[in-house]
Amino acid sequence: MGPGAAACANSLRHDRYARSQGRERCPGALLVYRHHRRQPLSGGVEAGIDPAKYFIVFTELFGSGKSSSPSNTAKPFDGRRFPVTTIRDTVRICHQLWFEELKVRRPRSVVGFSMGAQQAFQWAVSYPDQVESIVPVCGTAKTCHHGVVRLESAISCLQADVNWNNGDLLGPLENGAEARARHWAAWVYSQEWWRKELFRDNGDASPQDVIKFFVSRFGSSKANDVVSQARTWLRHDVGGSPGFDGDVEAALRFIPARVLYMPDGTDLYFPLTAARYEKQHLKHTCLETDTLIMGPRGRRGMGWQGAAVCSQIGKEVLGAVTPGSAPREPVRDGGWVRAGCNSIWWERDCFLTRGCGRSDSWSWCAPVSSSGRHGRCRRLVCGPVRSTRSSPGS
Repeated sequence: MGPGAAACANSLRHDRYARSQGRERCPGALLVYRHHRRQPLSGGVEAGIDPAKYFIVFTELFGSGKSSSPSNTAKPFDGRRFPVTTIRDTVRICHQLWFEELKVRRPRSVVGFSMGAQQAFQWAVSYPDQVESIVPVCGTAKTCHHGVVRLESAISCLQADVNWNNGDLLGPLENGAEARARHWAAWVYSQEWWRKELFRDNGDASPQDVIKFFVSRFGSSKANDVVSQARTWLRHDVGGSPGFDGDVEAALRFIPARVLYMPDGTDLYFPLTAARYEKQHLKHTCLETDTLIMGPRGRRGMGWQGAAVCSQIGKEVLGAVTPGSAPREPVRDGGWVRAGCNSIWWERDCFLTRGCGRSDSWSWCAPVSSSGRHGRCRRLVCGPVRSTRSSPGS
């Protein structure tokens, strides 16, 4: 557990909120984390998982800027004073909310991409008796030393800016943002993407145009949020969970859940070799796919492949559940929740969809009735949470 993590965890439990716009609140549809609008699998979920049968919930991550983060937490824990958090912290508070407040008995599966995959592994280790299956997509159970070096180099791009001032920013990090954009572009796309000059498919005439795109994208990012999330990422290791004394192999052997492990051969962040190493220590790996989930576009290609990936997840984990298909039989104890940078699911009497094209707007609907119509919808607008604890060491 990161020092002071309880401060953020408790803020999520007590200060989370969703306000309805002149309509009745839906207790079963309140979310702690808003779904990150850039989450690559979001567009493909309904291609493989029927929302009329499964309650699909998208979650976020401490430090992401959507959940409790340096940029939206009140003093004295704002900015660089935001406590260090871990993947276990996020998983622990999600477990507390879903099981204690929402009374979810047994999630059908925990699914996540990248840092969401890290959460999926952590769920299986921390709550082995309460998770039926996990689907880590392009992510691993431990950040290897190479990943740590990569993340530290990304952090150093921001910290080298003259306006960094040890995290108490003196102004926009213009040089730092450009350095980070160059770092990101080198890692997010595969070598094949660059060699084939596939950037031209996006309307870019040269690599410099790609850099300019990422500079414009990252220019509005909150620097301390970026650093916080990178610190969380590089610290991840399920072997650090209580009882394993840093032994990641023992932690992996301990996992009783079925695992649909989905690495990708073009992923430079979580290489296929790392996934194969971890797979050999898992007892119930139902499938390893080293197909081109992302393709030559690397991590930016997930938006193209999301529907196919989710369709495979629906088939392998949920038994070929597709939109419009007749339910095999009710699943009493589970459903599917997906983790945005992160995810998790369970079956209840409602599901969520994002409405009106707004990243902060959600609609809640009852399941599809026999007439094929959805129940009455309620629109919820979610906001950030704020810490109420007084000590970073509490």
